[in-house]
Amino acid sequence: MEPNLSTSTKEDIYLTDLDGKRVITNDINKAIQNVWVDKNAIFYTLNKGLFKANLDGSNPQKLTESISSYQISGGWIYYNKNGSLLRLNIENANEEKVMDLPLEKSYNVNGDYVYYTDGKNILRYNIGSSIAPKELNIEETMSESYVDSIHVLPSGIYFRQHSTGFAYHLNFEGKVISMVDLGIKSGE
Repeated sequence: MEPNLSTSTKEDIYLTDLDGKRVITNDINKAIQNVWVDKNAIFYTLNKGLFKANLDGSNPQKLTESISSYQISGGWIYYNKNGSLLRLNIENANEEKVMDLPLEKSYNVNGDYVYYTDGKNILRYNIGSSIAPKELNIEETMSESYVDSIHVLPSGIYFRQHSTGFAYHLNFEGKVISMVDLGIKSGE
């Protein structure tokens, strides 16, 4: 399938080619959330269950339950459930535990690594390794504040400090590339 755009409303999923010429719509008439399109399937959550359907919305299958969010990377679906980060193989639905991770912790998967915050620090765990997660070498002044959710993109790691209102862009080793004052501090 060519690159596409997808969006969802309260009851529908819309998928289109980038040129807008071919539109696939899925009228499932349910309160869906967290839509993700991957090659030949649509993934979404509904009533805390994770579902997979064909691109036209046919053949919906419930993959797991008791989750509210997930992400797809490298042929795996990652989600936090009962204090563990789990992954489900897209092709055969085999589930395996990646690591212990409390439910409230923000995480992002990038390649063979899970980046997450313990609330104060950003850590990196090599998937499949028996080595303990590595705390990234972020500057001391930065680690004295609560770290909000993190986002990992090909260009690096992005996060916001709750108490200072600064947003940071780090490389994958934790070195600051840039920072921006968002003008929003905790309590404001």
